[in-house]
Amino acid sequence: MSRDLMTPIERFAAYGRGEALDRLPCVPIVGNTAARVVGARVSDFRGNGRLLADAQVAAYRRFGYDVIRIFTDLYTQAEAMGARVHYPDDETAYLAAPAIQSVDQIASLKPANPHQDGNLPHHLEAMSRAVDAVGNEVVVTGALTGPFTTASFLIGTESLARLMLKNPVAVHELCELALQGALAYAKAILETGCTPSLTDAMCSTTVISPKQFKEFGQPYLTRLVEFIHSRDCSVTLHICGKTRAIWE
Repeated sequence: MSRDLMTPIERFAAYGRGEALDRLPCVPIVGNTAARVVGARVSDFRGNGRLLADAQVAAYRRFGYDVIRIFTDLYTQAEAMGARVHYPDDETAYLAAPAIQSVDQIASLKPANPHQDGNLPHHLEAMSRAVDAVGNEVVVTGALTGPFTTASFLIGTESLARLMLKNPVAVHELCELALQGALAYAKAILETGCTPSLTDAMCSTTVISPKQFKEFGQPYLTRLVEFIHSRDCSVTLHICGKTRAIWE
């Protein structure tokens, strides 16, 4: 069996400089699969930053991939703003109910405080612990849900789809609230020593049109990415499904 000749940080640095590598970087989205490595249930991660960090670090050490991503599900920010999330015993969480039922309730929403609300403090703890454990050899990233996707969890995907056509002002209000929460969480992630890792699944052109992305998705993503770049940090973006029409 061959042995790596570089640490992940050294490998990505060489890749960025166009130098020879010992092997191609490998970046799987491990997520809740890490629970299996430490014999835990997925639901055990809830409210347990220590276990979440231990599992992700253990998975990295066992399989030797090139980025650790502290991630359980896409709902952490929306839950911290009032959405109801169901946690099965040993499967990934899912949205049980949005934070609000109508546009009349938008005024009741507030951006989440990442140090106090929901599971965000526990995820930040996990990020800090992972950085302390292996941050000298591998980049540790913190999952950050994009504003448009979080907005869909605040009022429900079907409701948001209707509002894009009938009440775009309300959609922008929701996206702005989600963005403010994301900016605060991005700042907190950076303070742990992690790199933010963005996912904005609902921006996929499998779900919305390129025109809708340019109006409701891109402006808020741009502001979020520009904030992270202003802190001299890079950022990755993952959008599920088809994206070719919005690559530009």
